[in-house]
Amino acid sequence: MLALLVLVAVVASVGTVAAQSPGPAPGAPSTPPTVPAAPPADAGAPVVDLPGSAPFLAPRWYPAAPGEVVAIPARVGAATVEDVVPQPTPYGLPVKNLIAAWNGGALVERDGEPWLALHGGGHGDYGGNEVVVFGPLTAELPSWVLLSPPTPGPLIDTSAPYNLDGTPNVSHTRDTMCALDGVLYRAMQAGIFTATTSWDTFDSFDVATARWRPAGTHPDVPAGGGVRGSCVADTRDGVVWVLRDGINSRLRRFSPATNAWTLFDATYTVDIETTAAYSEERHELFLFESRTAPRHALFDLSDPDADPDTQGFAGDPPPDKCGLVWDAGRGVYAALGTDDRNLVRELDPVAKRWVPRVFTGPTEPVPADAVGIFGRFRYVRALRGYVYVGATDGAVYFYRSE
Repeated sequence: MLALLVLVAVVASVGTVAAQSPGPAPGAPSTPPTVPAAPPADAGAPVVDLPGSAPFLAPRWYPAAPGEVVAIPARVGAATVEDVVPQPTPYGLPVKNLIAAWNGGALVERDGEPWLALHGGGHGDYGGNEVVVFGPLTAELPSWVLLSPPTPGPLIDTSAPYNLDGTPNVSHTRDTMCALDGVLYRAMQAGIFTATTSWDTFDSFDVATARWRPAGTHPDVPAGGGVRGSCVADTRDGVVWVLRDGINSRLRRFSPATNAWTLFDATYTVDIETTAAYSEERHELFLFESRTAPRHALFDLSDPDADPDTQGFAGDPPPDKCGLVWDAGRGVYAALGTDDRNLVRELDPVAKRWVPRVFTGPTEPVPADAVGIFGRFRYVRALRGYVYVGATDGAVYFYRSE
């Protein structure tokens, strides 16, 4: 049972969100955007005591019990993505497509705290290549912050992977972003802005300095397959794993320490709408897709040359383009589908059976567009639950798992 104890703390005044100014071009001196400090816990902040872990002080908005979902209260003026993204956007396209145009996200760390990061666009849907983050997720009143402004329209190069200001062009990110050690990685570019052109580039964004690293910093993702697929961060080995869509796609590993790729013998036919999750406890990559029929693949990363386990899965799986995470506390993979915002499906990797788990609460998350959820549903270890955002004009939601 979870013990909730009430602590009384001194209430501090809440400052306003600092204005964001356009960042410099890559390579130029920069000052990271000012992130408002989180106010201290107020009277009523609960201490959550879970078996096998140290108690932690939760924000007041934290759900009262496991299995509940709430809308996270946010600072006025920075409560939605649209509050902080500059208007008009490049070429005047609707900012909703930062999410709605087949785009995902990632959980990043900034100043030791978890934040949800968004980035994406592509084709004729959206031209802004900004990076926006929501957090700190442990705060009483998190906020959206524009870390990196969009490239101005005249500087967007619609025929190349990089714009005239040196920043990466924007594309549909789907499940191709992950974060490791304060760096946001983006694998490949599928359909850059206004074009059908795609590239094998591998780019990184330094969260602390709020800057994209210059073009050519990293070698391209090894060829072979399409420009979609999945990208996951391996927190045990400090590397990034990528699977490109295509027949008999091979497992690829990027090492930030050596800035080099390794191509392994493990192969799997990967669909264009995959989602993947990494388990540090099992040192395992789980890939799922269901565009035509449910398909599962468990990769043992201690033996990356071995083909994945694809047999024996049962139960009612999520629809395709779901958000997929590893829930370390419950020891299951958890998926949020496009069909029901209060239904999280869990998969025990040993039993290999999907089991539904219905979340309840006073609020119901805004349904996402059918184009998918991907990395906008993330597990937050510090809070023992999941964070999710479904629209640029909507709230961010938290699901308490334990």
